[in-house]
Amino acid sequence: MIYKRKITFILLFLGASLIKLLAGEPIILEYSDALVGEQDSLTNVRKLVGNVRLRQGNVRITCDNAIQYIGLNKYDLIGNVVIKQNTITLKSPTINYDGNSYIATAQNGVKITDRETKLSADYGTYSTQTLIANFAGNVVVEDDSTIIYSNYVTHNRNNRVSNAWGNVLIIGKYTNAKLAGDSVVNIPMQNLSEVFGNPKLLQIDTNDVNNQDTLFISANKMEAIREEGNERYIAQGNVEVIRSNLQARAENTVYYKEKDMIFLEKFPILWYDSTQLFADTIIVQLESNKLRRIDAISRAFSVSLNDTMNFARKDQMSGKIITVEFESDTLKQIVADGNARSLYFIETDGQPDGLISVSADKITIEIVDKKAENIIMINNVPGEYLPQPLIVNEEAKYYLPGFKFSQDRPQRIDFSIFELKNRNKKKEEK
Repeated sequence: MIYKRKITFILLFLGASLIKLLAGEPIILEYSDALVGEQDSLTNVRKLVGNVRLRQGNVRITCDNAIQYIGLNKYDLIGNVVIKQNTITLKSPTINYDGNSYIATAQNGVKITDRETKLSADYGTYSTQTLIANFAGNVVVEDDSTIIYSNYVTHNRNNRVSNAWGNVLIIGKYTNAKLAGDSVVNIPMQNLSEVFGNPKLLQIDTNDVNNQDTLFISANKMEAIREEGNERYIAQGNVEVIRSNLQARAENTVYYKEKDMIFLEKFPILWYDSTQLFADTIIVQLESNKLRRIDAISRAFSVSLNDTMNFARKDQMSGKIITVEFESDTLKQIVADGNARSLYFIETDGQPDGLISVSADKITIEIVDKKAENIIMINNVPGEYLPQPLIVNEEAKYYLPGFKFSQDRPQRIDFSIFELKNRNKKKEEK
């Protein structure tokens, strides 16, 4: 009998300890204009009417009215609800607050302000213990440098890191670049945003997305680093670049916005009008939003399809470096330097007239009206001329070593993903 009593006492002690362990710090009622006690079939409740003030540890709560679930450490907060904790302020029309789990749940719109960070959404939960907020529906996250729109967000107040997913759009406050993707990790302390799942970058200097200065980049993963004076975007995996009549592909790309430079690395291909460029690295230099220069570095090769009537007649150049110079987006000259070779098909009176193949230390081709006007060669060796009858249907036989050609040119993109239509565009009110 004594043995059974000991077991019963131990079980009661463990049960009481477990209840105490699971219960949170009590929510203290500091003030209410009136208290109304009620009782339903399940539990006792009490209505708090007018200028309600509650406290739980360092959490302060105010609202118009509230319903207290006596003995459960829970409240329904109603009307102009404001929860404050250190630097955090949470606002909502109604909130269910569980003092045991320390979680506030808002289902009718919610806004959080924490120093430079503001969050708003249709629905949200916030833990006053872990300081983690989970938002859903028309979510907007704003910090000192970016605004993020998405379907869902988890925000950690401890490190200010936000994880957003579902139709994510990032707009920089001090840049004309926009980012879109399936999910984003935003780290304000590092001025860094990581975009995953079909990330896309759009930079436009006017309100017209079809303007020739519009730059578009897509990849498997993208990082935006917004350091002052060194804003840059790092794209990795299946990168595509589109800008007016310039398109490119590569595995890795870095866009230095302040320097107006694009670095294409790892199997890059660049198209400009009817010309293709191949190399180990391709660098695109812009100037005042116009194409200024392209450098194809190491094992460089260019192909130009200038005879639309004969697809086989492709003009070619190769060298250690190929440099393409522009003036206000207009091609002016192409230079092959280092073991330079050139093959171009010639015309007489508009008719095919064979080909010329030459080698030199350096070859410069000056362009006028998109046609080769002058060819300058340094330390060249005697070239080879082949008349038209010898090369008919045999053009590919004389192509330069290392010949490459790709028809996998990036296509125009859908700009609708960057629009704020159907998104909550309102910033959080102060």
